[in-house]
Amino acid sequence: MVSEEPSTLPPSEGLISYFEHVNRKFQTEGDELDDETRSFNLASVSKAVASFTAKDQPGHKFRPFFDQMVKCLSLPKGVSKAMGIERVVLADDDIAPLEDERSSMLRLGRYQVMPSFWNLVLHLAKEKRDFQIVFRGTQAEIDKVVQEWNFFCDGSHPCYCGANKTKKAVLDGSKGTKDMRLGATALGRWSIDDPSAGGVGHVVSFPDLNENEADLADYNTKLEAQEEAQRKAEADGVEPPPPLGD
Repeated sequence: MVSEEPSTLPPSEGLISYFEHVNRKFQTEGDELDDETRSFNLASVSKAVASFTAKDQPGHKFRPFFDQMVKCLSLPKGVSKAMGIERVVLADDDIAPLEDERSSMLRLGRYQVMPSFWNLVLHLAKEKRDFQIVFRGTQAEIDKVVQEWNFFCDGSHPCYCGANKTKKAVLDGSKGTKDMRLGATALGRWSIDDPSAGGVGHVVSFPDLNENEADLADYNTKLEAQEEAQRKAEADGVEPPPPLGD
């Protein structure tokens, strides 16, 4: 390892990250790979990455950084004690989901969503700022985030409920607050079609929302126009327009 501390950029030209090295060694993409080989390589990549900072591994000198990261993501001591959590578990599959949803999402002893995000929302709410947040991810990721977000908003999140020396958020419409809980009508889909194949580019849709169809159609029209302007700017060699919403 050339870097003396973790970095997202190579310290010099021609160097690659350990993650890139492992993926080159254990290829997981390609038509020439059979299912057995691909499964073996995927497991090998996961094992190598998970043990990167372990003793006698290439990234062992970065162990202090790893330990600090785990510490920052660990639940507050008061919450861990109240929930009977004795240690942080890194592998999601090591502990089976619990029946209680609030306990289950924190059963590993660490945050699902970075605490800095929640602290930002707490600050915005305290300052009575008007704000909007867009969560983007896979369906499985969104389901988890929406569940935790709603617990946060109604004040039942174990880390933000006012108990065990925690702060409490109230964003459920009570006490004159704005109701920011997310229901089915707030969940949309971002579809990507290939314009060169006759598609329509990026399309945003909300399957459970009907009353705002006109606004949604207008947004999609603006999005298509903006993408066309970006393609034209690239072809003309000029600076493209800013993304929609900037």
